[in-house]
Order: sequence, then C-alpha cells, then structure tokens
Amino acid sequence: MKELMKKNRLRIDQDLSDPDQRKNFTPAMYAQYQVVVPVIFQYAHGKLIDIGCGDMPFKKFILKKTTQYDTIDVERRVPDVKFIGDIQNMAVLNDQSYDTAVCLEVLEHVPDPFKAMSEIHRIVKKDGCLILSVPHLSRLHEEPHDYFRYTKYGLQSLIEKAGFKVVSIVPQGGLFCFLGHQFSTLFFK
Repeated sequence: MKELMKKNRLRIDQDLSDPDQRKNFTPAMYAQYQVVVPVIFQYAHGKLIDIGCGDMPFKKFILKKTTQYDTIDVERRVPDVKFIGDIQNMAVLNDQSYDTAVCLEVLEHVPDPFKAMSEIHRIVKKDGCLILSVPHLSRLHEEPHDYFRYTKYGLQSLIEKAGFKVVSIVPQGGLFCFLGHQFSTLFFK
C-alpha cells in the first residue's frame, strides 16, 4: 500500500510539475497557494533556504524575490536538492547564514519540532524571516513519519520558544477544504 502511494505521488509530481497546474489539484493545495504565494512575495528576500523542500513547488515564486535559493530535505525527490539532511540537526548549514527560511508543510513530519525550530532559528539571520505553514486538519500521510497537527496557539508557542517573533498567523482552508482534499485524493491511496 505504501509503495503504491509513493508511486502515485511520484506520478502526480511528474504530471503536475507546473505550479499553475498543481495549485488546482485539490482544494487544500489551492488554499495553500492562495495564502503562501502572497506571503512569499511580501517577505522573502536575500539568501533563502527552502527547508523540507520536497519537489520545490514554490521555487518559481521564490526565485522572483531572492538572490540565492538553497534547499534541504531528508531525501532527493528532485535532482537539484542542494543539501540532504534532517532539519532537527542542520550542522551542514552555518549560523545566521540566511535572510529567509521557508518551511512549508514539514513540521508535522518531524519527531521533535522544538529542536527543528531551534535549528531554523540558528541558521536565520537576526533580522531574518521565517515563512512557515503547517496543517491543522489533514489525513495521515508520509507514514510512519506523520507526528503532529497544530493549532494557532500551539504554533505561536513553538515559534516564540525558538526565538522568533510572530508577525502573523494566517489560517488557510478549513473543514470544506479538508473534505474536498480527501475526496480528490481518494483514488490515490
């Protein structure tokens, strides 16, 4: 079953490699693009690291706003991932080396999100910016590495304990978006 899901995910990634096509695949993806892209255009700048980059669905938008685009993930889903590693220990990255960090839909897959956030804070410059998104409602995915769901209160606590200042927390989607996403992915289990 897991092999079939992985195979289907690869097929979806190949068939929907263009971000403009991908954003309309499910209501959840559409909602994420509606929130994340404007935030990227507002806050991303300078040297940026895409943490847990996966297949880099927001690369097209990030490149328009930054001077350097680096990536890190636990595996190489696409050929141009720069660093392979665990976000809970990014020793390969220097302290305060990035103006912006993007970490989208990753923290739910990390056994120790406090450690991961501490590492992110370590590599972002003092006046830098973190753009983060996490699910509140979601089916289990990427099993067995699916550990958490976040409320806005839990997320704020996590961010502040790491040393970041919260500028805003913007909800995306909702119950109907969640249900629509479940329906659209029914055939890919």
